[in-house]
Amino acid sequence: MSSSSSEDESPIAQKASRRSKIEVSSSSSDSDEEVPLSKIASQRKLPESPSSDEEEEFEEDESDEEDDDDDDDDSEDSEDLPLSSLSPAVKKAKPSEKKTPKKPAAKPKPAAKTKSPKKKKDVKTTKAKKKKDTIVTVGGSSNYSCASAELYAKSEKGKLVQALLCRWWYAMTWPDPSALPSTFPKNTDSLDGFPGVYIYTKGESVGKVLDLRDKSTCPCFQNFAKKTASELQSLLLIAIQKQKEELILHDGTGTTIEKDLNALAKWASKVNTTKADKDALIVLKAANLTL
Repeated sequence: MSSSSSEDESPIAQKASRRSKIEVSSSSSDSDEEVPLSKIASQRKLPESPSSDEEEEFEEDESDEEDDDDDDDDSEDSEDLPLSSLSPAVKKAKPSEKKTPKKPAAKPKPAAKTKSPKKKKDVKTTKAKKKKDTIVTVGGSSNYSCASAELYAKSEKGKLVQALLCRWWYAMTWPDPSALPSTFPKNTDSLDGFPGVYIYTKGESVGKVLDLRDKSTCPCFQNFAKKTASELQSLLLIAIQKQKEELILHDGTGTTIEKDLNALAKWASKVNTTKADKDALIVLKAANLTL
C-alpha cells in the first residue's frame, strides 16, 4: 500500500493539493464553490512547475500504464474471438504469393508440305491419261479406251456405224436363209426369233445352245467398221427409209421420230465418205488401236 500511495502522489496530485490549500486559506470567499479558480490564480502566484525530470518520470509512468492496459485489452479481445475469425487473419498475415498463370505450351506448327516437282509431273500425266481415256458416247460415257469408243466420238465413219447398228434389220437380212440347214439338228428345237439358233431338248446336252449362224457376216461393230464409209452410207440411208415407212404405217406422219429420222438422213447424205475413211484411220492410229 505504501508503494501505491507514493505512486499516486504524482506532480499533478501535488499541484491539486496545493490549489486546495490556497482555496481553504482564502477567507474572503463565502464558499469554495462560489470562487472561480481563475480569480484565485490571478490573485496568487501558482507554485513552480515540476522539474523536467519529474515530468519525464510522470510521462513514462503514464505510458507504461497505457501499454499495460492495451496489452490487457488485446489479450481479452483475443480470448473472446472465435477460432473461425482468427484463421483468415492468420492467412492475411502471410505474404500473399501471386500465382502467375502458366502459359499454355505453344502447339508445334505442322511442317509445311512441300510439293515435289515430280508429283506435279505425275499429276499432269495422269490427268492427260484420264482425258484420253474418258470418251463421251451417245447415251453415256466410258472410262476406257477402245476402237468403238474412239470411232464413235471422233470420226464420221464411226457415227455411220453406230447409226446403222441401231436399225440394220431394215437394210439387210441376217443370217442368210440359204446358209442355214434345211432340217433341225438331232435332239434340238429352233429358238423362236433367232433363225439358225437351236437348243438341245434331249440327250446328254439338254439345255445347251447351238448357234449355226455365219459370224463373219453378222451385224456387229467389228464387221461394219471393216466396210467402207460409202457402203455404210448407202446401207444407213436404206435403213432410214424403211424405218420411216414402218413408222408412218403405224403412227402416221408428223411424229417427232419421223423428224429425227429426216435429220439423220440429211446428215448421212452429206458425209464425205473418202475423208471419213481417212479420219477413221488417223483416230485409231493416235489411240494405238486396230480393228
